[in-house]
Amino acid sequence: KVMCGRPDKRDLLVLAGVGWKQGVVGTATLPLGMRSPSGRTVETCSAVVITDLPHSDEFDYSGLLRDHGIVSLVNVPIEVNDKVWAVLEVDSPQHLTDVTRHFLDVAGDGEVKVLQITQVPLPASSSIERRRM
Repeated sequence: KVMCGRPDKRDLLVLAGVGWKQGVVGTATLPLGMRSPSGRTVETCSAVVITDLPHSDEFDYSGLLRDHGIVSLVNVPIEVNDKVWAVLEVDSPQHLTDVTRHFLDVAGDGEVKVLQITQVPLPASSSIERRRM
């Protein structure tokens, strides 16, 4: 799925996705912040890999992910002009591999290049200032 940051609401809106229940895309949100997998991706501007989300002490297990049986996930930031514009996330009811993380790192970079090459107008309110740890 792809989630777009909404800094005014301190959340990420699910913009696109495959395999989600009806009504999720375009309406569901996940919080920003370090206890949220997608939020941490935004806050740190780096990939987040979780292999056992239901048993993680480090991350909250959101109702959205729980309702879909998500066990593991990989998030990468989609950056435009040094700002996180969105998060690309692959969720799985099974464990993900290092190959998946590498693919997402490359795909995240490619997504930004596509957005820049095609000059897709990006709403100013959707980008979140980049934070490095």
